[in-house]
Amino acid sequence: MATIPAPLINQKYPVRYDGSELTLKVHIGNGQMSEGRYYVRPNMKSPDTLNGQIESGKLIALGKDTDLHGQRLSILVTVAAANGKDTQVQFILSGGLNDFNFTLKTEAGNQGDVVVYEAYFRFTKS
Repeated sequence: MATIPAPLINQKYPVRYDGSELTLKVHIGNGQMSEGRYYVRPNMKSPDTLNGQIESGKLIALGKDTDLHGQRLSILVTVAAANGKDTQVQFILSGGLNDFNFTLKTEAGNQGDVVVYEAYFRFTKS
């Protein structure tokens, strides 16, 4: 069993800064086994202001954009290629100036391999 890194998402997410609620939804494709967590913190070394587990398709309320401005959202999802070698994860971030909806696909070398997906967003003013 090998661990395979998927392409990384690392970008700014402009917020309205008007008290809008930001939400996150992560979909794990192809019925694969997965485990995921998310973390919100001012910087990489500071304590979390919010964290939790990710369940495929479950909406996660992150909070108001005015509270999240300047903070960083980190998402880590591991997918075990149990149902074939194709894995995919869809990230949906809503409530900012524009919604972010992007799907990453990575093929595992062998059935049973684990693919690691990472996404990082910095909440900024437009």
